[in-house]
Amino acid sequence: MPVEVAEAALGAAAEAVRNAVRHAEARALKVRLRGDEHGFVLSVADDGVGFSPAGVQVSSVGLRRSVLRRMADVAGTAEVHSSPGDGTTVRLVWQRDRARAVRTGEFGGAVAETPDRMASIRAAVGDVRRPLAAVCVPYLLATGVVAAIHTVRSPQVSWLMVWYVLLSAVTVALLLRARTAIGGRAAAAASAFAVGGAVCSFIVIPTSGIADDTSWPIGAVTPLLTVLVIVRPPWEALLALVLEQAGVVLVLLAGPPFADSWGESVAKAVPALFAPALGVGMGLAIGQTVARLGAAVMRANAERAASAAVESARQAREAMHRRRLADLDEEILSFLRRTASGALSPQAPQTRVRARMLDQAVRDELHLPGVLGRSTRELLGAARAEGCVVTIQSDADHPPPPDLLRCLLASALGTGPTPQDLILSVEPRPSALLVSLVTLPGDPARAAALREALTGTSAVVEDGTESTWVEVSTYAAGVVAPPIAVPIDGDSAIGDPAAG
Repeated sequence: MPVEVAEAALGAAAEAVRNAVRHAEARALKVRLRGDEHGFVLSVADDGVGFSPAGVQVSSVGLRRSVLRRMADVAGTAEVHSSPGDGTTVRLVWQRDRARAVRTGEFGGAVAETPDRMASIRAAVGDVRRPLAAVCVPYLLATGVVAAIHTVRSPQVSWLMVWYVLLSAVTVALLLRARTAIGGRAAAAASAFAVGGAVCSFIVIPTSGIADDTSWPIGAVTPLLTVLVIVRPPWEALLALVLEQAGVVLVLLAGPPFADSWGESVAKAVPALFAPALGVGMGLAIGQTVARLGAAVMRANAERAASAAVESARQAREAMHRRRLADLDEEILSFLRRTASGALSPQAPQTRVRARMLDQAVRDELHLPGVLGRSTRELLGAARAEGCVVTIQSDADHPPPPDLLRCLLASALGTGPTPQDLILSVEPRPSALLVSLVTLPGDPARAAALREALTGTSAVVEDGTESTWVEVSTYAAGVVAPPIAVPIDGDSAIGDPAAG
């Protein structure tokens, strides 16, 4: 990883560990790093007292600045999942392609991910297990009482009581797993067990029992399907419900008639079949509503985090500008002291050349504050010393990404003979900045180096006998595209870190 990304991630993770040690009262702390050359996921999880992330003050230095902003400053993301009594997990993510896209404004290959259903629900209600338990546990207990009564009355169906006990245990197990994740295989197995037991119950229950509470196994599956319709893709629970309803109907049609007419049979069967459908339908409606609310909360958090990242980038840019001016001040003052002491003759050609170089460096810094580092200034100075006429002009209120300009200048001046003229301009557009670089005369090797350096962006590179021309559309430094439910946005480096 780039050095600045590694430092940001280590600093953020260290702060998360310190928070766990100081405040979590945890018995166990797990730090896990997974990744490859494309990026990484670094998580810090504890089993401590937890807290409500929504209640953290905006001014909280430990969480917001040391964790969230560290990752924002390198175009990473930071997510904090916690609730009172359930521990805390801090998840740090960095992806090379997305960081480059955020840096250059090229979002074509790095579209922000839409939050999944469970992430949206967690954002709205926190720990989803509590509201689910409030709905499902009373239902399980009430159905258990009915099942026990019928088992006492009809001992020959005692195996249904065993099935219901196992069904309740499976439902509680899924409910406990609802906050993290329920696998597709586990959900499918649980649904098959529930639906199979409900349909097979009519092996021992007379078909006439559909008209009273003897058919309790049909509704017994409701809590399990309600859990699945909220925490899993809704179609899975709906499919299980349809299979149960179809299976019961087929059993009833195959059995002896339990009413005087077909219409009376349907009328008696509908209430029993309607009970699980009502529960699953209500769970689906509630889950969809909560997910939409959570998505809105995540978008609001993302916009707030993006604003914090922009402010952090602005402060960093201003600090960099001050450091660059301080460096120039020291160079200029050192030059003036040597001239005043007689060590340099004001009339000497070398002294006049040095004075012009310093003057041009100050002008470059005023045009592009905080963008051109010492190595880039030396590169421009060497080109000017060889006779290249360098013109830098910017009409934008915010500078373009520093690494993009350094990459352009290093590729243009580090390949082939020094050009006679180099013109670098930054022009504001309604939603972006247009960066143009022109070198005279044209040079095929220089054009090839620029194309290679700008691979992965929308840069246009043209070369001819008279000039080599580059045009890149980008965002201002520290300004990112509107986030789409991405927790944290920010900036990072592009290209070779040593390019300037």
